[in-house]
Amino acid sequence: GTCIREGERQGQRQDGASKEEKKRLGRVGMLTGLAIAIHNFPEGMAAFLAVLGDPQAGISLAVAVAIHNVPEGMVIAFPIAISTGSKWRGWAYGACAGLMEPIGALVAWGALGDRTENRLMFGIIFGIVAGMMVAVCLMEVLPTAFNYDPEDKWVTKGIVLGLLIMAAGTIAF
Repeated sequence: GTCIREGERQGQRQDGASKEEKKRLGRVGMLTGLAIAIHNFPEGMAAFLAVLGDPQAGISLAVAVAIHNVPEGMVIAFPIAISTGSKWRGWAYGACAGLMEPIGALVAWGALGDRTENRLMFGIIFGIVAGMMVAVCLMEVLPTAFNYDPEDKWVTKGIVLGLLIMAAGTIAF
């Protein structure tokens, strides 16, 4: 009733996200999506190279990549969905970033075939992309997380849980 009308008058929707918050979340989603898409392209190349070098290791890498793609997609989709009010748009942005991996694998296959002598180039690309991902996490994702949990009741626990999930996935596969 009254609270909802008051919030709408102040520029807020019923879900509590103000226009400024939506704009900021849209920016976070777009920057994160761009960084993850750029990260996924050489990751697809690496998966292709891993299969060439050792098919069993390549399968393990593919499973580990699939596991970590779920939270990557979520960190893109949630801010976009809140920003735009469209769950489907959030899903589409996450899916587009995820599609960069098979595209990277196809490009590697087309460029290299079964040759692997350009491994240094992939190391350099991965180093650059890793720096970009760390920058996005430190400058956008973590500040946004702490903005929504200023007393840090859950963010640090979430970080630790994420690290544990990735470690378990790496060990298991």
